[in-house]
Amino acid sequence: MLPRRRRGPARYLVGGHSYRSVGVSVLVVSENGAVLLVQPVGEKYPVLPGVQVEPGEQLAEAAARALRELAGLEGAPTHALGWGWAEESVKDAHYVCDGGTVASEVLYTHPAPAGVWERVDRILWAPSEELAYEVHPEAIAHLRIVLDARERGYRLPLPLLSVAEPAAAVPLAAGR
Repeated sequence: MLPRRRRGPARYLVGGHSYRSVGVSVLVVSENGAVLLVQPVGEKYPVLPGVQVEPGEQLAEAAARALRELAGLEGAPTHALGWGWAEESVKDAHYVCDGGTVASEVLYTHPAPAGVWERVDRILWAPSEELAYEVHPEAIAHLRIVLDARERGYRLPLPLLSVAEPAAAVPLAAGR
């Protein structure tokens, strides 16, 4: 996922949990088993394309935006392969969505989206057997888990998000 943009105090409600921010990444695989990765500007390792969910946006919309803005692909992911992570201490959550399979001929023919090179140094399709050479060593185990979940048909419906903005301060003299 690309670096977070700091925003105001919005809280995302997912089920009975409240998070300061929610992010989403998308796992897209080609017919020949290559995995779509993007390398954010200034980062050493590529990652799955991902974004922070904006207030008023649902996970599926954010996942589709990540594909469109970072990889130039159209798609509307509808299922999660699981949690990317959840940090209770800082109240951040991240989902990994199944972006489906693309035809092998699309790998090098789809155009890069406008403005992507301001955020991404490279877009690559890494063969699954070469992922250990491409991604951060600590991320490879997680990537293998979501690939396995996808292969086994593990799907979770994407939860609906709601945003709870903090109530504005009410002056003590209000209502008098």
